[in-house]
Amino acid sequence: MALQTEPAVSNESGHPYAGLENADTNYATWFDPRDVEQTEEFESDSDWRRTRKRLYWKHQDAQHRGYQNGKKRGNKRFQTYQSNQHLSRAFSNVLELTESEKIEAERWFRWLNFDKIGQDLRVVGFAVCMYIVECDERDERRGDPNSKHEWPPEFLRYYETLPAELKRRFPKVYGKVSYRIRSWSIGEDEPASENMDKYEMYDAQFWRK
Repeated sequence: MALQTEPAVSNESGHPYAGLENADTNYATWFDPRDVEQTEEFESDSDWRRTRKRLYWKHQDAQHRGYQNGKKRGNKRFQTYQSNQHLSRAFSNVLELTESEKIEAERWFRWLNFDKIGQDLRVVGFAVCMYIVECDERDERRGDPNSKHEWPPEFLRYYETLPAELKRRFPKVYGKVSYRIRSWSIGEDEPASENMDKYEMYDAQFWRK
């Protein structure tokens, strides 16, 4: 099995059992469970709960990436961070955001607490991106719900995929999202969020997938 190792880079704790969110190695040692045959088993009895090697290495890989610790305990905060990152990139591509708008969208997808907004992600994510476009002076497109007649085709195409109920809710969700973003932009304390990728674990892994 191929291994690639680099020096550990943790600035907080070198302890091997540091908090699950504090990755000590920045995914410095990389191994691919697919290097092992699907049915290959350990040659002797093992304390591991499964005998097949690929399942063992998949579990080790999940721990090493920071996804989980032990059989059932998952790193929910990092999983949420990564899920929101994927979501922002999906919306950015569908709505054809500019590069600077993509960066801004990823930032707000990470900071906004979608659970507290209490609306469907399909319309909340749309509202975040539309507000970013509306505020971008370098982008001539409009994103305000009251300017729908000026929306470009890419915005209208996505809007038409929404169920009727979500279309009805969109102006209200847009208002709620824009208020939150404006309030933080004018000097209020930024939302209490911890960057769960502070060791750049995601970018270190991305090219390997």
